[in-house]
Amino acid sequence: MYGKKLNISRRGFLGGATVALAAPAILTRTRAYAADPVIKIGHVSPRTGPLAGFAEADDYVLEGIKTALAGGIENNGKTYQVEIL
Repeated sequence: MYGKKLNISRRGFLGGATVALAAPAILTRTRAYAADPVIKIGHVSPRTGPLAGFAEADDYVLEGIKTALAGGIENNGKTYQVEIL
């Protein structure tokens, strides 16, 4: 690199300078955090067919889980609400 002349065009310099100036603003603004973070849990159960008998207690069990998790789950000082789908 010593003794060599760098050929930087005006367009290249302006493009690099723009990226260097915009990068911190873009990187700090692109993180979108929900006001109330939600953990969504899916529930699948047979409602018809030969295995439908296993689903008879689903409503009771799901209501119990919703009651137990009504206050949310706390992790590292942050509380997450729980939604059962």
